[in-house]
Amino acid sequence: MPDGPEATDRTTIDTQFILRSPSGPSLAPGEVGLQQQPPPPSRLRFLRMTAGLLVVVGGVIAWSVAQFAAGSARAHVPDGRPAGHVDVIKVNLHRHPAGGLGDAKASAHRLSASGDHNVKSKFAHGTDNGSSAKKGSANKSTAGKGHANGHDKKKSAQTKGAHPHRLVHGPDYHPPYSEILVDDNSGAVLHEVDPDAPRHPASLTKIMTLYLLFEQLEAGKLNTDSLLPVSSHAALQPPTRLGLKAGQTLKVDDAIKSIVTRSANDAAVVVAEAIGGNEADFAEQMTRKAHALGMTNTVYVNASGLPADAQVTTARDQALLGRAIQSRFPRYSAYFAMPSFAYQGQDIHNHNNLLGQVEGMDGIKTGYTEASGYNLVASVRRNERHIVAVVLGGCSTGARDARMRQLIEDYILQASIQRSAPAIVGVDPASPKSANADTQQKAIDSLVGTAAAAESTRSAVTVADPPAATASPTGALDLKAAPTVDGAP
Repeated sequence: MPDGPEATDRTTIDTQFILRSPSGPSLAPGEVGLQQQPPPPSRLRFLRMTAGLLVVVGGVIAWSVAQFAAGSARAHVPDGRPAGHVDVIKVNLHRHPAGGLGDAKASAHRLSASGDHNVKSKFAHGTDNGSSAKKGSANKSTAGKGHANGHDKKKSAQTKGAHPHRLVHGPDYHPPYSEILVDDNSGAVLHEVDPDAPRHPASLTKIMTLYLLFEQLEAGKLNTDSLLPVSSHAALQPPTRLGLKAGQTLKVDDAIKSIVTRSANDAAVVVAEAIGGNEADFAEQMTRKAHALGMTNTVYVNASGLPADAQVTTARDQALLGRAIQSRFPRYSAYFAMPSFAYQGQDIHNHNNLLGQVEGMDGIKTGYTEASGYNLVASVRRNERHIVAVVLGGCSTGARDARMRQLIEDYILQASIQRSAPAIVGVDPASPKSANADTQQKAIDSLVGTAAAAESTRSAVTVADPPAATASPTGALDLKAAPTVDGAP
């Protein structure tokens, strides 16, 4: 290295390049290094925003994939169904002409359902009724226990006073159908379609339950303020129900109102046990009374109408019962016209949408199971005329109601204004048990075999659901002022 001024200047220049890296080790004297400059602030913001956006998008994609996987599992794996989901077992009886009702189980398929029509049973009962059939004996306290326990944990919509959800049926849902319209004054049949073909009554069963209760009231054995005990068997009945608990009591007046409006299965069993001791014995009384009234093709095995192979009736028999209960108990049949009633803070509405919508409609009862379809017995009085009409096996509430409206308007003017028909007087059969067994076997044997023929003769009716009835406030029934007929008080 040369001496002199040049050397001094060069050394000075060299030492000016002795730099310290901001993140690295110090540079030795004489080494040249370049300092790393930080990126501008705008670029940093851009990079941070981009990274954040990528995180959000990734999270959304991951969530969507998880939801899709969960939905697929619920759709295809029975054990993966969401909480509150209940199955409806659908049986098309008319597709099994060679077998009995028990054979129809093999073709059952699941339908998703919700609300007060939720059921899971052999014949799948919904709107008015729901849950397991009590085959053969109605007095098995374990029937429907699994469903009732589930509802004890989470109360059904009916128990909370909510309106039921509608069942949605496929286009192939065509339960066996029958209809009849009878002039009560003359007893003449003004119209009929398969009136003697066996059908499941569903909650129309409760008309006979109330008939036997009205007999007790008339005889003075009970009164409307009587308190009826609630058993565990009654409390375990599936919806629709009041939500009664074992050990409670239910006033007769509330039992009648809840059966008429909500079609409460637990209340029906409370009545049955109070009168018959147990539900099975009460069902035998129901069948004997049916035969005494001339309902020779009807057999009851429970008090509610919950699904049961052997529980059968006909449109003609139900028309006869609709006429008999009004004629025999005008004081109490006024209950059937109630649009609603209040029970423990609940406003419970009648399932009969035609009350208040059809002129002169004064009752009486709806019914539904998956096997029976949508049933209705209706009574109409206009200008001294009185008709009782029955529709069994409607495809929907709206179709059933529209058909009933049509029948009423088409035929009521043909009804007589003069009373000429004899009173319907029940005569006990000589051998009720043997007659019961005979009728039961014949009805079961013919129910499936005649269903296909019944379907082919059915009048085609395609209608839209009519607007729901608007319930008016419920007033107290003046039972003391009611007229008397045939010895009724």
